[in-house]
Amino acid sequence: MHTTIYNDGDLVARNLEGEWKLTASHGIKKASQIVREDSLPSFLPLPLQHYISGEVSALWCEPKIVCQVNVDLTYVGLDDLEQKYHATYDYDFPNRRLIQRK
Repeated sequence: MHTTIYNDGDLVARNLEGEWKLTASHGIKKASQIVREDSLPSFLPLPLQHYISGEVSALWCEPKIVCQVNVDLTYVGLDDLEQKYHATYDYDFPNRRLIQRK
């Protein structure tokens, strides 16, 4: 599973810290990764990679599977103020991909 964290602003985000977390059902193993970078400029995205383990075939053959990725970050942004970012992605079985929850 590939995740790319990027800065869509004009200024560099500093002191980026947080967690990438996978939760799933049907025998797919949970996982998490610590995210920590000194800076995140807009021209240099941060790629994360995770190899899914467990009953991976459930992603393709189990319509009731739950697979969710949460990204929680804090960073120093404009005016040296701490900012927070959160996004949740849910697995859409018919399309076989993660879709950001609104």
